[in-house]
Amino acid sequence: MDHSIPIGKKEKRISLSKLGLSFSTFSFVSDFFLLTISYSIFYYIRHGTWIPSSNYFPVLMLIYSIWLIISLSMRKYRKERYGDFRKALILILKSTAYMTYLISFTVVFFEFFSFSRAHVFGTCVVYGIVQLNWLALLFLLRGKDLALAGAEAGHTVKPHYSFSIRRFLADLLLVMAAFYLLNYFKRGTFVLSPEYEKALLMVLGVWFVSSIYTGKFASRRYPNYVHAIMPYIKAVIVSVMLMSVLVFFFRMFYFSRLQIFGTFLSLGFAEILLHFFYSDLPLKIKRQRDIETVEETKEVFRQEDNRQLIADFAETSGASDDPARDRLQHHFLKNRPGLFEFLSSSIDLEKINTADSVVLNTHTLFNIETIEDGSLTLFVNLERLNNMRRINRYLLEVHKKFYNGSYLVGCAETFNTHYKKIMSKYPKYVAEVIYAIDFLVFRVLPKIPILNKLYFAFSRGKNRVISEAEVLGRLHFCGFEVFASRAIDREFYFIARKIKQPSIDQNPSYGPLIRLRRIGYNGNIIYINKFRTMHPYSEYLQDYVYQQNRLQLNGKFNDDFRVTKWGKVFRKMWIDEIPQISNFLRGDISLVGVRALSEQYFKLYPKDLRELRTKFKPGLIPPYYADMPNSFEEIVESERQYLLSKQNKPFTTDVKYFVKAVYNILFKKARSR
Repeated sequence: MDHSIPIGKKEKRISLSKLGLSFSTFSFVSDFFLLTISYSIFYYIRHGTWIPSSNYFPVLMLIYSIWLIISLSMRKYRKERYGDFRKALILILKSTAYMTYLISFTVVFFEFFSFSRAHVFGTCVVYGIVQLNWLALLFLLRGKDLALAGAEAGHTVKPHYSFSIRRFLADLLLVMAAFYLLNYFKRGTFVLSPEYEKALLMVLGVWFVSSIYTGKFASRRYPNYVHAIMPYIKAVIVSVMLMSVLVFFFRMFYFSRLQIFGTFLSLGFAEILLHFFYSDLPLKIKRQRDIETVEETKEVFRQEDNRQLIADFAETSGASDDPARDRLQHHFLKNRPGLFEFLSSSIDLEKINTADSVVLNTHTLFNIETIEDGSLTLFVNLERLNNMRRINRYLLEVHKKFYNGSYLVGCAETFNTHYKKIMSKYPKYVAEVIYAIDFLVFRVLPKIPILNKLYFAFSRGKNRVISEAEVLGRLHFCGFEVFASRAIDREFYFIARKIKQPSIDQNPSYGPLIRLRRIGYNGNIIYINKFRTMHPYSEYLQDYVYQQNRLQLNGKFNDDFRVTKWGKVFRKMWIDEIPQISNFLRGDISLVGVRALSEQYFKLYPKDLRELRTKFKPGLIPPYYADMPNSFEEIVESERQYLLSKQNKPFTTDVKYFVKAVYNILFKKARSR
C-alpha cells in the first residue's frame, strides 16, 4: 500500500517517454518524406518527370545534408516544441528559412554556379508549404496531447530593451569602413565602381535587417562576456546567410566573396573587440580596482562615526597569559631584530595575546580574507605595501579583522629609501641614469590615467614607489591612526591603530588637478580647485602633521613633508592657485578675501573669528599679502581687522587691500611661504 503511489507515477513516466520516442521517430521519418516529396514535385513541375537526372543528384544531396543539420540543431523533433500552434509555426518557418540561407551560402562560397536557383528556392518554398499543411493536420488529430506535452516546457517572456542610437551610428560607421577598406585591399582604391556601389547598398540593407533581428543595438546587461557578444556573432551569421540568398537569387556571382562576406566578418570582429575595450574591460577594471572613494568604502562598512571607541585593547586587557613577545622575538622576527626592537619600544607586547596575533609575509588579499573578522589585536605583514595591487582594499580588509585599538604593523619603500638604495648599489653617474628611468616607470606611469592601465596590467602593481605621505594618508583614510614610524634597513616601517570606521567626509585626490574641501560662505562646504603640490592622500594628514610639527610663524605647517619638491616651486610662483580662477568665475570665492580653510585648520581659529569668517566669501588674494604677518597669531589678527573693516566698508576695504597686496608682491617680493 505504501508503494502504490510511486509505482503508479513511475509507470506514467515510462508511457510518456515511449510516446516521446515514438513521436521523434515518426516526425523525423515524415519530415524526410515531406522534403523528398517537395523536391520531386518541383522537379516534376520543371521537367515533367518524377525521376531526377544525374545532374540534379548533387543538389538533392546538398539539400538533404543542410536539412539534417538545421533540423537537429533546432531540436525540431522534440514533442514539447509543438505544444503551441504559434510556436510550432514559427519553428517551421525558421527552420525552412535557415535551410534556404545555408544552402545559398554553400552554393556561393563553393562556387556551385551550375545549381539551379529556381530548383533550390522552389524546393524550399514547397517544403515550407507542405510542412504547414502537415502541421495543421497534426494539430487537428493530436492537438490535445501536443498541448499537454508543450505545457511541461514552460513559458518565458522576453524583457523589453531600449534602442541605443549611439550604438547604431557607431556600427554604421564600422560596416562602411570595413567595406571600403576591403575594397582598397582588393583594388588599391577607396573609390567604388558602380557595381560595388549597389553592393554597398545591399550590404547596408542586410546589415540593418540582421542587426534589428538580433537586437544588437539594445541597451541591456548580460551575465557574462559570452552572452554579451552573442548578438554580434548571430548578426554576422544572419548577415552572411541573407547576403548569400541575395547573391544566389540574383546570380551576382561576379561580386568578390572576400569583400561581401569579409565585410560582415570584419564588422563582427571589430564589434567584439570594441565591446571588450569599452564595455567589458572597464567593468572588470571597476570590479578589480582599488577602493578610492567614500562611496566605495560605504559598500564595505557601515558609515558610523565611532569616536566613542573602546579604549586601547592592550591597555584594558592587562597582562596576557600567553604574551606574544617571546614568539615574536625568537620565532617570527628572529631575523629582523631592528623591527622587533621598534615594536617592543612602541607597544607593550606583554599585553598582546599570541592567539590574537598574526605575522604574515603576503601581498595576496585572499590570505587576509580567510582570517576571522574582529579577531586580531596585532597584525604584522612583512610584505611591502608597494607590492599590494590594491592598497586600500588590503587596508580595509585588515581593518575588519581588528578590535578597536588593535595594531597594524607594516612597511613600504618610500621615495627616500628607494633613492638611497639605488645610490648605494651603483656608481654615482650610473645610479643617476638608473634613477631617472626608475622614476618614469615606477612613479610617473602609475599616475597617468591611460598609461597606468598598461602599467598595472604588466606589473600587477608590484614595485611601484610611493611616498611616506601617501602611505600615512592611506592609513588615515582607511580608519587607522599612525602613532609610530621608523626607517629600518632601508625600509619605512609604521605602527598604526584602528581608531574609527573609515567615515571620511571627502574623496582622496590622486591626479594633477585636485578639489579641496573648504569652508565657504555661511559655513557651506565648497571645493577649491588647485594644481597638486602635495603627495596623494596628504589631505588626510592635517591633524597628524599638526600634532607632529605644529605651525610655523607664517601659519603654515612646520616642516611639512607632504609637499613635493616641485610643489614648493609651484607655491612660490602661485602656479598652484591658477585653477582657483574657475571658482572665482563660478562665484564660490571673491577677488579679495580671507583664504578658504580646511575644516581641520578652521578649528584652530578663535570661535568669534570663525563666525566672522563665514559671513563673507573667501578670496583669491588674502589680507596676508597686504599685512605680511609673521606668526599665526598675527595672521588671526590681520584677518580680524580686515573682516571688521569689510563689514563697514566692503568695496573700499577690498580695493585698499588689493592695491597693497599687489604692491607687496611686485616690489617687496612677497611670496607664498
